[in-house]
Amino acid sequence: MTNVISVAEKLFKGAPPPKQLLKIKGSHNSAFLDSGEVFLSGIREFLKSADTGVQ
Repeated sequence: MTNVISVAEKLFKGAPPPKQLLKIKGSHNSAFLDSGEVFLSGIREFLKSADTGVQ
């Protein structure tokens, strides 16, 4: 099985800015619960940057 984090990091490295990589823990269905505040903070920052156009 491919390591999901290593794939995400490769994609992140090749993506143009602005960009942000949010590393969370948990499965597809439970990551928002398992990662708690890290997940919520990442969503807040994404929405804030999308609203202002600035990261």
